[in-house]
Amino acid sequence: MEHNHKCHRKRLPSVLSSSLLILLAVIISSCATVGTSDRKQVSKSNELSPKTFLENIGAALTDHTTLIPALGSLAIIGLGVDRDISNWSSGSTPIYGSRKNAVFASNNLRDILRYEMLLTSILRLRQKDYSNQQRLQVIGTYVLSKQLAQNSTSILKKTTKRLRPDGSDTRSFPSGHTSSAFTNAFLANQNLRTLSIHPHLKNSLQAFNIILASGVAYARVEGRKHYLSDVLMSVALSNLFCSLLANYSPAYWPTGNFDMIVDVSNRSPGVRFTYNF
Repeated sequence: MEHNHKCHRKRLPSVLSSSLLILLAVIISSCATVGTSDRKQVSKSNELSPKTFLENIGAALTDHTTLIPALGSLAIIGLGVDRDISNWSSGSTPIYGSRKNAVFASNNLRDILRYEMLLTSILRLRQKDYSNQQRLQVIGTYVLSKQLAQNSTSILKKTTKRLRPDGSDTRSFPSGHTSSAFTNAFLANQNLRTLSIHPHLKNSLQAFNIILASGVAYARVEGRKHYLSDVLMSVALSNLFCSLLANYSPAYWPTGNFDMIVDVSNRSPGVRFTYNF
């Protein structure tokens, strides 16, 4: 009887971890469903006003892709099960097979999304019916989304000083890899919406981007680099800024000559934009 009781206690963390990982899958699925549909525009006015900006902040904060993962992160922290999930994931390594493979996968999947975001951006910006003003808006959304996600992640890391599960440093919360992956996935999906391709292929690519980004997020947990609450909050942050900038589209862009140069000469691909006023 005592032996059975001990076995039951040993199984509890695994059962709890499995249940919360299923919850993560549900959250990510919800994000994928919302992410592949058109977001509502709160204000169709192009006026650059504080009222319009605040309305769109409210819309971004209450967007499902922001709200669901944020609440999931807070719930996991409140329940105090982050360490149980981390120990189970990094111990059993059910997806990637080892912690080393998980870290390797998180780097490569993140880079794939980065390349795809750049490729879809090029295709979007090269469309003949796009004006210079529209091209500037796309570039502005790209640059600001990346910078806001990156800077907010960096500030929170320095502020919270949360120890990583592997004890390597105090930059666990939130996850930079996850923020980058979901920002690129969101931007790539925004680009795909504008391209003239078959709707089924478009939806499949958009869902696949969310799956890749989710793969990055879980790899950081299985690789013992982050807790589950870290990566969920990163999903919320990246979607918050992308949703905000996607909704807020002021018309006050200058006109001029636009050019774009693709740079893939180093490990971190990029696009250089020039604009003559």
